[in-house]
Amino acid sequence: MKKVFGELIKVEKGQGALVMVLVMLVLGGLIIAPLLSYMGTGLKVGQMHEEKTQELYAADAGVEDAMWQIQNDQIPTDPYHYHLTVNNKDVTVEIDSISTEEYLAVLLDLPPGQLNANHPHQDWVVIYTSPAAGEYQIEVTYNGTAAKRKISGLGAWLEGAYNYTDNTAVGITEEAPNVKPYSGGTAFIWDWQKQGPEFSRGETKIQTFEFTPEEIPPRDLAWVLSSSSDVWLSTGGVFSAYTITAEATTSDTKWTRVVAHPVREGTEVPYDIGILAWEINPPT
Repeated sequence: MKKVFGELIKVEKGQGALVMVLVMLVLGGLIIAPLLSYMGTGLKVGQMHEEKTQELYAADAGVEDAMWQIQNDQIPTDPYHYHLTVNNKDVTVEIDSISTEEYLAVLLDLPPGQLNANHPHQDWVVIYTSPAAGEYQIEVTYNGTAAKRKISGLGAWLEGAYNYTDNTAVGITEEAPNVKPYSGGTAFIWDWQKQGPEFSRGETKIQTFEFTPEEIPPRDLAWVLSSSSDVWLSTGGVFSAYTITAEATTSDTKWTRVVAHPVREGTEVPYDIGILAWEINPPT
């Protein structure tokens, strides 16, 4: 009897092990399928990430090439279109110049037709300078033929992020300017809607204000708006602004677009050039 019971117990132990093996197989089947699917998704995401990274590098290379073209005065047409191949990606590059007046028209939100209707007028002379870190001066002279002329706007754009120092506006006005971030810089804007300060023929006035952080901005620009219908916008200082659009394409449906906004300064080739702002896949 002991022998018989011993054999039965051995059989039952084997059956228990079989059940455990079957349970492990079932659990393994349930876990392995989703795990393999997850791994496959991870590989696809990794490939997509690598592909988008290569597209971004290729588009950035297009921007760098366009910067070299601008710096070395190699722009035969405006706008200028050309193609490159980078990382086996087709890169389409467009370089479009922007006049100082167009640049300011967007900043000041001027009516679209005003730019074409009234070009910058020579009745005004605008000189600007940063005589010390954290200080800015705009010198405005009216040299027109009319006995008197009012201005409707005045302002300065400084490359970088700055804040106006309270109660430091002196000269043409003591009003605080409207401060507005724009294209990699900060604009200080006075807007009087055609009821601004009045200038006599030959008169020069200086507007001074202070800003923080206290430094001398790398690039700056000043302007005056006249209230006269035939005198629009006059600027002090001239730089050439551009929009560079570089689009790297992997296929008809896969692309990465980089848009950069550089400015060019200087009178000799190679020019000084720097990027004010850039965007990745901006809305069109």
